[in-house]
Amino acid sequence: MGMNYYIKADTCPCCNKKLGKDLHIGKSSHGWYFLLHAIPEQNINNLGDWVDRMKGEEIINEKGEVVSMEEMIKIIKERTNISFPMPRLNNMRDYAEIGLHNLLRYKINDVYCLSHGDGPWSMISGEFS
Repeated sequence: MGMNYYIKADTCPCCNKKLGKDLHIGKSSHGWYFLLHAIPEQNINNLGDWVDRMKGEEIINEKGEVVSMEEMIKIIKERTNISFPMPRLNNMRDYAEIGLHNLLRYKINDVYCLSHGDGPWSMISGEFS
């Protein structure tokens, strides 16, 4: 089970209609690195770019609950997994590996996983949920 996080789109002050799409920050899944969404066309290529982009914005999770910027950064940077079941990796050796804090992370490739952060997060490209 995972949780997606977004910067909430602006809404019209008159009718409260969304003026665009929520901007996908990334996904948190138990036992995995946080997957930060790389969006090169918006100059979002690493955690620092996301921190700059989140400033002054409303952050929500996929349930619509508001998340503070400080809490969002903590979700990304303070991930641990003490009891990860190692046999699970056997089915994923071609695309996953064990990273920091015994968390799974995608192997870096040219298509999906662009890089790993200096903590338990990775930069992921394309559409994902």
